[in-house]
Amino acid sequence: EKALEKALAKAPVDRPSTAGRFAEALESGLLVTDGPSPAPKAQPGLWRVGAIALVAALLGVGVWWLSTRLGNADGPIERLAVLPFTNYSGDTSQTHWVDGVHGAIITELHRIDALSVKPRGSVIRFRDREDLSPTEIADSLGVDHVLRGDFFWEADSVVVLLELITTKSREESAWDGRFASLTKQINAFFGDIVREVVDQVGASLTPEDEARLAEAPAVDSVAYDLYFRGLEIYNQLDVARFDEAIDLFQQSIEKDPSFAPAHLTLAKVYQRQASYFVAPTGPANGLAKLAALAALGIDPTLAEAHVTLGWARMSADYDWEGADQAFRQAIELDELNATAHQRLGQFLIYMGRTEEGLEQLSTAVRLDSISLAPSMFLGVGLGLARRWDKAIEQ
Repeated sequence: EKALEKALAKAPVDRPSTAGRFAEALESGLLVTDGPSPAPKAQPGLWRVGAIALVAALLGVGVWWLSTRLGNADGPIERLAVLPFTNYSGDTSQTHWVDGVHGAIITELHRIDALSVKPRGSVIRFRDREDLSPTEIADSLGVDHVLRGDFFWEADSVVVLLELITTKSREESAWDGRFASLTKQINAFFGDIVREVVDQVGASLTPEDEARLAEAPAVDSVAYDLYFRGLEIYNQLDVARFDEAIDLFQQSIEKDPSFAPAHLTLAKVYQRQASYFVAPTGPANGLAKLAALAALGIDPTLAEAHVTLGWARMSADYDWEGADQAFRQAIELDELNATAHQRLGQFLIYMGRTEEGLEQLSTAVRLDSISLAPSMFLGVGLGLARRWDKAIEQ
């Protein structure tokens, strides 16, 4: 309620200074009004439109795009959730490996065209929920398959025991698999898991999928350890430790400069610092841009890196054409990436192309309707757009 009152304040000095700051600050719970900042040169006066419409457009109710995507000529999309892994290593100091391996498997499965995989933010709430059956979890998430895992250490090897539960027929059926790998061969380990899970859910890999998995480079195990430590801080949104996370990602990159995920997540931390006002926004977004470009120089198929690059171009460079290209490139690479649709929608509305933006953002909420933030933004956004009945309903 306080956030809404701030956004609708009569005096400009009492309102958030930009639409981007309002949206990102609201997400973090840190609403700051710090005076004016440059409005888009090509769109004078649009920051007010952005402040009202940006958040409204974060979410919507459209389903047309996803329906056509799920029923396309390539066959049905298998819907999957990978639940948080249980740590049976006996070493609580290694939780960053448990969560890191879990997240990496989600990321790799999400890149498969034949799968629709719930993001980490949607499944993390089911950690240690032994009171819920797989069918109940599947119904809650809107998926047909649930993948559970137990994590172990064996000497210098990672071992994961997986259980895939399929609930399509309303009768649970399961498959079990054991996967082990030396930490220095972890990328091949992820590829083995992806191939087996895709096969078990009855889907198929494209030639592009096969080539990417086969060509996955070996990564220094210390680089992975440092990366997982930084990722743990990032996922916890521990703002006070963001500098520590940056240091860990930089150390990971020093150990293995070709490790694209470390460059990408470094870019995302810089962007979070800008969004939460714990670093100067211009320089932080500039560093995010450089790190995203480094990631894309290694792997140009990383949709998230294109999204991060697009947001940096929009919020720091005022490069409208470059931002638009980056967001659309992300969607071309990964049609099921909710963040890519969300960011493109925010951008379009900020440019005054409201209906196009709402269309993109309706797709985003449909793709990720479980996370708390989208539900909150929908209610606030509908209020800011003065769609009172819908806001009350939400």
